[in-house]
Amino acid sequence: HEGPFDITAFKNINLVELMRSLVDEYQKQAVAKNLNFIPYLPEQPLYLKADADLLRQAVGNLLTNAFKYTPS
Repeated sequence: HEGPFDITAFKNINLVELMRSLVDEYQKQAVAKNLNFIPYLPEQPLYLKADADLLRQAVGNLLTNAFKYTPS
């Protein structure tokens, strides 16, 4: 993404749900690298206004880098 954000385009998203889907995606990478990946997420939903695709991409990049640079 480049340029300023149009905050009027942000939508209400459930952050816990988004994070759980990322955990499911990245769990296999953790296992492949012999890493313990233990998420601590609340049971109740947590809503915020955001661009879900950009947030997913940002957190995915963080997880990819964490797995890449953490020794097995």
